[in-house]
Parts: sequence; structure tokens; C-alpha cells
Amino acid sequence: MVLVALVYLYGVLTAPDLEVTYQSLWPLIFAVGLTLASMVMGYLRLQLLLGGVGVRVSVSDSVRIGFIGAFFNSFLLGSLSGDAVKFVYLSQVAPRRAVVASGLLLDRLLGLGGLLLLAAAASIWMWTDFAHVPGFERLGVWIIGVLVGLVVIGSVSLVSILGGRRAALALLAVQLLAIQATMYLLPGVINASSVELVWAGCLIIAVSLAAIGLVPSLEPGGRLNLWFSRRGGIARSAIAVIEAVLHYRHRCFLLGTCLALSVILQGTGVLSLYYLGLALGIADQPSVVQVGVAGPVAMVTNSLPIPCGGLGVGEAAFDNILRHLPSGGHQPSQSGAAIFFVLRLITIVLGFIGVPFYLFSRRNRHDNRSDAYPDRPTQLNDIEPSSRLAA
Repeated sequence: MVLVALVYLYGVLTAPDLEVTYQSLWPLIFAVGLTLASMVMGYLRLQLLLGGVGVRVSVSDSVRIGFIGAFFNSFLLGSLSGDAVKFVYLSQVAPRRAVVASGLLLDRLLGLGGLLLLAAAASIWMWTDFAHVPGFERLGVWIIGVLVGLVVIGSVSLVSILGGRRAALALLAVQLLAIQATMYLLPGVINASSVELVWAGCLIIAVSLAAIGLVPSLEPGGRLNLWFSRRGGIARSAIAVIEAVLHYRHRCFLLGTCLALSVILQGTGVLSLYYLGLALGIADQPSVVQVGVAGPVAMVTNSLPIPCGGLGVGEAAFDNILRHLPSGGHQPSQSGAAIFFVLRLITIVLGFIGVPFYLFSRRNRHDNRSDAYPDRPTQLNDIEPSSRLAA
């Protein structure tokens, strides 16, 4: 897959119709600043999530661990490698590793939610343009459908725990009626994608009903909880992580704050793509709305566990969407791969900020030991993740 994506990227970047000129340095500086701000906000979001369950990590340590993870993201299996590094560091200061795993899991889910919110908002904004592009109205339907599905499933799961299964079923019925009424506000949705809507609706209902029936039994003392706990091994570890995730059910304000932060940081990432197009002086510069649809989709594909940080995969997705996506007076852009590739280079360069932090932690591994616990590191500076990652 990576080889195919790289070949596609090479063909796009060497195409004779690609017009790129480096006109201005200020948009490039602004794009770098937005990318850096987006990365730092992501690290602070994880700090907020862990703080909500009692894992206290300072701002400086959160940023330092985040940059170390960003360095590994660029050269190993995408964002999963960076999360593994963060897990090794943070598990040294958490009461249980399952707590750290739950924080990292929610961090990823909230990041995905922020991307879907941006993509859905941009899709609704340019819905009339979607309707005129063969096949692309389905992209808008599925972007909005995935977002709506996550909202419905997540809300009924939460209500099934807090208010019981009957309340969750009532909420599901109200949400389905609201969705049915809202679909008529988007012209052409039912006619253009009736089959997809039927399948998507059935899937949302099935998963929601399964969540209403199963999620309450995952709480401590529930049937599924006891069943997993008796299995041991991976099953016991999985139920421990689920229990840690369920601790957030009473912290709705925290989750809402982190979701809002996700929208802001993902929005800065999308704006950085727009300003990179200005910095490159691209003749067919995409609009903010076009980038708002293509950017989140490309970022999701770029986070897949593919070697070399998914090199070429995000570029191919971003370029392919922009090539078929007009917006108002803006024609489809032919330069999406070049824009996304420059963003990747900026991210890789910024990830090297984590190199001195990582080397410093290795050098001080044996210097800052506790006298009471000589075999256990006591500071985040002392933690060495490489041996555990190798294992």
C-alpha cells in the first residue's frame, strides 16, 4: 500500500500541470506556527484527560512526552507508535496502566470527533456543490453519517449507564426522529443515497441497541465484566481499560472541553494546509471549505498504522478529493499532494524537537534514581521506553 501511495505521490508531484512557485515566506511561517500550536494543544488535551482520573502530569512533561511521541510517529507505524511511547512514559506515574490506556484511547476518539465535526460542517456548507459531482455526494453523506452515528451510539451508551436502559431507548427514538426530520433539510440526500442511508440507519440502530444492552453489564459487578475478569490475560486487561474509560461517564464537562479543544486544534491543522497552498503560490489554490472537507479525511487516513508514518497515503487521499471537489467559484485543485507533503515535512521537522528530550532521558536513566526504590524510576526524565517497545 505504501509503495502504491509513493508511486502515486511521485506521479502527482512530477506532473507537468502542477504549478508551484514559492511566492511568500509569511504564509509558510504562519502555517508552521499553526502546526506547532495544533501539536501542543493535542498534548494538553491528553493532560486534561489524564488529570480527570487522577494522573497528574505537568504541562512541561506533557509537551515533552508529546514531542517524543511525535518523533516516533514520523518513522514508525503512524500515530500508534507515538501512543506506545507515551504509554510507556506515562505508565510510570499512573496508578494503573489501564488508566493511561483509557486516556490515550479517549484522546484518539476525541481527535477523530474533532475531524468529523469539521468535515461535516464543511460538507453541509458546500452541499449544493457535492450534488453536482458524481459520486461525491456519497462522501458527504458518509462523513455526516459517521459523525451522527458516533453521537447517537455514544449518547445512548452514556444514558444507559446513568439513567437505565429504558431512558436510553427513549433517547434513541427521539434521536432517530430528529435525524429523519433533519435529512429533509439537505436537498437531494434521500434521492441520491437512499440505499446508503438505509444501510447506515440500520447499522446505527443495531449498534445502539447492542450498546444499550451490553454497556451497563461492563460496569464492575456486571455479567460481562465478571466474564472477562475470569478469563485472565488479554481479556482481563481489556476489561480493566473499559472500566477506566467508564470512569469518565461523570465527567461530561471535561469531555466536552476536550472535544472543543479537538475542534480548535484540528481547525488549526486544516488552516495550516490552506496557508501552505498560499505559501507555495499554487495557481489553483483550494478554498478553506475545500480544505475543510479534504483535510480531515486525509488526516484520518494518514493516521492508519502504516510504516514511515503513512508516507504517501495522506497525500494521495487529499489530492484525490481535491481533484474532484469544486466549491463555488473555485475549481478543483490539482496540487493537493504537494500541499499535504509539505505539511508532512513540517511535522517531521517539528517532531525532531523530541530528539533531545529522548536522548536526555536516556542519559539520565541511572542518575536520578530514588534511594528507597533503586529499581524504579521516579521522574518522567528517567523513563526509557526503547527496551519495552522492542519487547
